[in-house]
Amino acid sequence: MVEDSNLTVQISALRRVLDQGRSQRNYIQTVPGRGYRFVSGATRVDAEARSGAAAIAPNGVRSLPRLSIVVLRFANLSNDPEQDYLADGITDDLTTDLS
Repeated sequence: MVEDSNLTVQISALRRVLDQGRSQRNYIQTVPGRGYRFVSGATRVDAEARSGAAAIAPNGVRSLPRLSIVVLRFANLSNDPEQDYLADGITDDLTTDLS
């Protein structure tokens, strides 16, 4: 999180790190009257090759990685501690439905 009062300091630090060893244009450009713009070429990286997440089955065939999801506990916004069971119940039901 960056506050308005030190935004220019943080942008300067980002420029120093990102532009280190580059002789070309900056990654972060100032757009007068609007703010800042991140400018960089995008390259596609095969996530499977990068992380090695794909498993190889005994028969030599690659299988997709197992996907997972986490359901965080719902917050009780009523300020009534007796209503905590409702937040827990919704969390449990959602977890069960997704599994």
